[in-house]
Amino acid sequence: MLRAHRRAARLTLEQLAEASKVSARTLSDMERGRSRDRSTGPWPHWRKRSHWTGTPVSS
Repeated sequence: MLRAHRRAARLTLEQLAEASKVSARTLSDMERGRSRDRSTGPWPHWRKRSHWTGTPVSS
């Protein structure tokens, strides 16, 4: 959907990146559905959590 809107506006990926202050790589990932909200990303590596439930695992 993002790509369709960008093309309808006749913008290249680089033009949109410059105008939006977002990297072309990020926009490309978003167009391909590869982006994710980092605030809900994987648990910090220094905390051991269960892969299945996300609950803390005792060391």
